[in-house]
Amino acid sequence: MLAEPRNDGTIAARCSMTRACHTSMAVTGAQFIAARAITPGTVVDGLAAVSARGQSPLNIGIKDATGTFEVLVEFRRESDGVQIHSAGVVRSAYLLASGEVLIPTSV
Repeated sequence: MLAEPRNDGTIAARCSMTRACHTSMAVTGAQFIAARAITPGTVVDGLAAVSARGQSPLNIGIKDATGTFEVLVEFRRESDGVQIHSAGVVRSAYLLASGEVLIPTSV
């Protein structure tokens, strides 16, 4: 689902699979939306903030339920559309678990 952004960001989006609406975007989904946001004539282009009409590289902010998913898109505008060179994301990482392993001295 797509919508114009309310405050900041380039576009608002929600991703649903099967029966539930996810709180965050999938990386590939965010890359696709960002690429369409800079492509003239697409549904996403029609809803995106004016910031999506700038020059390469562009940081496209996709608002979802958890915040803003940033996608940096490198591209070239051409007379018949846009040629996308890359769409990169930065994901955060955090420690999921830690522990100790006891190894007998006989090993």
